[in-house]
Amino acid sequence: MAGAKQFKPSEALDRALRVFWARGYEGASYSELTAATGLNKSSLYNAFGDKEALYLKCLERFSETFGAPLAASLDRADFVDAIAGFFEGLLVRLGTRGLPRGCPMAMAALELGGTEGPVGKTIQFNLEVTEAALRARCERAVRDGDLPEGTDCAALAALFLALARGLPALNRGFGDLRSSVLAVQAMLRMLKCPPLLDGAAVNGQD
Repeated sequence: MAGAKQFKPSEALDRALRVFWARGYEGASYSELTAATGLNKSSLYNAFGDKEALYLKCLERFSETFGAPLAASLDRADFVDAIAGFFEGLLVRLGTRGLPRGCPMAMAALELGGTEGPVGKTIQFNLEVTEAALRARCERAVRDGDLPEGTDCAALAALFLALARGLPALNRGFGDLRSSVLAVQAMLRMLKCPPLLDGAAVNGQD
């Protein structure tokens, strides 16, 4: 019909994502989702499936929109610059006006992590992919000489992942970025003394 507004799935997903981001999976009601998307419950179901299916699509949309730029920063040549870029990008997102506080992926891990079914598997997969990317960047840094031989890359990647998932909780809990910024600054200073594997030599000495 002339003048009818065309339905755009990406825009509807963005609006639904904001609801899940602010309210969590259990807290987001169908009335809030329909109000945000402009679709009635039947149209919402026909377009995206049930609430769980919509939630999974929103998490995927979040990863594509907000996660990809963070991952891209890990390609920077200098290791410290790459890690700094990753966390600075996260802080920028956490401080962006108009976006809900925290992070939907971090919230999902806290609310539904470890559960059975598609949502639990998606959360675990996201954590594994992120940790693997961080570990691979640490291993590259060892090869490039930016980190010493014997660096415990698995431990360092786990630390980065814990911080990446913990910063949104600080942001949401305190309502600002002060503690998050301090945590990132401390972590970057700690990279001067990265964790070593048991028995690894330091500066070529036992």
